[in-house]
Amino acid sequence: MPGVRYGPDIADDAAAIYTGLVDLGAKEKSIKAKSKAAKKAGKVKPGGLNKKDKAKYDRLAKLANDIFGVSKSDLKKGNYGDLYKMQRYSMGGKTKKGAPSKGAKYAKDKRTGKLRKRSETTEYFKRDPKGKTTRSQDRSGKTNETYLGLTKPKAYREIEERAYTRMNKPKRGGSGVTVGKKRVKVPDRAALDRLGIARSRGIEVTAARNKTTRNMRPPVVKKAKKPKAAASAKRAKGAQAKTAKTIKRGTGKTKPGTRKKK
Repeated sequence: MPGVRYGPDIADDAAAIYTGLVDLGAKEKSIKAKSKAAKKAGKVKPGGLNKKDKAKYDRLAKLANDIFGVSKSDLKKGNYGDLYKMQRYSMGGKTKKGAPSKGAKYAKDKRTGKLRKRSETTEYFKRDPKGKTTRSQDRSGKTNETYLGLTKPKAYREIEERAYTRMNKPKRGGSGVTVGKKRVKVPDRAALDRLGIARSRGIEVTAARNKTTRNMRPPVVKKAKKPKAAASAKRAKGAQAKTAKTIKRGTGKTKPGTRKKK
């Protein structure tokens, strides 16, 4: 269903990029302020990010440009464009003031009124263009993990379309997204998953009371069996087959229960 999305997606990647850039930008601003104060006091202190933080900032800035078209000059001006708009549709999205965003809304079944949901393995099986692999937290392909559906409003779909067009548009030196020293095309959600931009989804407590970080996008399970269809899907398929069989037994020109015009 085009109006519903399940599991980690481009909005979560946008949130990871945006949050990283904002946090590092604030850190650099704080360091420069302290450096300026130290200089006035006759002490010398570094005036910017260290090598590790600078490399991380540059990597995130490149992703912001490759995926959402936000240049470094835009970042310096505080103009995050599509990056900011898209990250607000993530559960980890933020407002400009740093408060949790309310852009992510749960999707409900119009008939039952219940929240839509999908198993982890089914979702990743559907993402694979060839339908041969899936992902699972326990690497088995059999999991109890379930994703609740979120809405895909028009604004979300438009930003997503622009992002995928940008990630596959030919550029000088290659096309796609920069990964290390290479540029790779990102034609679909499975390819976006492989970039591993949004890596974790918080801390969970195990039975042994040890804190562990769960993978936002779990490891790939190769040679995965096709997930079983939901009972409702089986019933619908059976009803369609029965209707088709009934029509075939008739004239083939009219559906059951309809009158022929005289």
